[in-house]
Amino acid sequence: MGRSERAGPIANAGRGVTFTEHRPYWWPWAQFRVEVGALASWLPTGDLWGEAHWGEAHWGGLLDPEWRDITDAVEAFDSDTGRQGIMDPGDIGRAAVTVSDLHGVFGIAGNDSPLGTLLRVTATVGDETVGVFFGRIAEGLAPGDLDAPSVTLRADDLLGTTLGDDDPSPLHATSVSGRIHDLLDRAGFPADRRDIAPDGTALMATDTPAARIDLARQACRAAGGTLWADGSGYVRYRDRNFSLMDADTALPIGTAAGVEAVPSSLVLVEDRSHVVNFVHHGTADKALAVTFSDPLSRERFGNRAEVSDDFQNTQLSDLEAVALRELSLGAFPVERVDPVEIIVHNEATAAVALLGIGSLVYLTYTGSDPWSRLQIVGGIAHRVDPDEWSVVLHCFDALTMLAIGATRWSLSRWGVGTWEEAPAAPTDDERGQHA
Repeated sequence: MGRSERAGPIANAGRGVTFTEHRPYWWPWAQFRVEVGALASWLPTGDLWGEAHWGEAHWGGLLDPEWRDITDAVEAFDSDTGRQGIMDPGDIGRAAVTVSDLHGVFGIAGNDSPLGTLLRVTATVGDETVGVFFGRIAEGLAPGDLDAPSVTLRADDLLGTTLGDDDPSPLHATSVSGRIHDLLDRAGFPADRRDIAPDGTALMATDTPAARIDLARQACRAAGGTLWADGSGYVRYRDRNFSLMDADTALPIGTAAGVEAVPSSLVLVEDRSHVVNFVHHGTADKALAVTFSDPLSRERFGNRAEVSDDFQNTQLSDLEAVALRELSLGAFPVERVDPVEIIVHNEATAAVALLGIGSLVYLTYTGSDPWSRLQIVGGIAHRVDPDEWSVVLHCFDALTMLAIGATRWSLSRWGVGTWEEAPAAPTDDERGQHA
């Protein structure tokens, strides 16, 4: 990593301002740090992200700049990364950091304006430091409060920074992982910042102009995989059968005796909002189509259809696997744990700040109707100010996500009568009735 100045941003600006003895965001059990990257000297003004300037060397300079620590000026920080639903192929993570701006150094016209530069946020617990957020500052908003001037800096993670532009050029036929690499190659994104799991699901060629992030999400949907950018500046992809860490390493959270990480609430609900019992998937070239339904679910909950005709698959078996996965996860209401919020207030709870996408947690509730569930973290939100640090986890049932081999969604695993196959195309009435 690049060098990190410990002086605050106002002192760096040469105004001779010093900070109070007590540093906010530095608790005995955990430290929270916010840094911005210096503008690279080779970049022409106003053209920071021009594609003509990209390439391995240029991205290397962008992603490992000289860092400036602005933690002392931070009034609040919020971030949301990962996915909110089990079928979500992934989306752009975003963050907002509000900084005190008494001397006008952070605004658009400020001498030290970080607009267009990188934002790096880290959490340190003991000897371990993890990335909370890594992205580019896209805009700055000033509320106009003259008594307490401040600027809110909003940033997109590396998915938004790298894949946010439209791509008018045709894409050749390839695999899912090949398509993701192709899109990252076009952005000049360094290979050593990628963690793309191999996925041989075959995709057709396409010449339809679209935003690169949409093309990447479309590729992920064809395999039931997910794509995200983590807090350390890496772009990662996992297919639908990705392996989980050992369940013995799951962090205990809940109300059981001896568990330190006690959430503000722990609610297990039956989620009927995402019931899907009629699935029709077709490809964009109209060459392939599959339709499956669950008659018992349709009888109990009415027709809840999910119809899509823009899949990029070239193999019928892959299209079937994704459709059946959606039906298996959606035919009946599932147990869902509401987002879990934990306040980081001691050494034991600080371990929550180190969790990442794909981490396991073991939730326990010991009230009048006790329960326990092994969950996988799919999304994480941080809410931090000088007085409090809260972490909100969006979790999914880990047993549902647990990989049991490539044949997990194979038709041969289900008996006759478990699923009803209806090869005919859906009627207009069925197409119009969505969950």
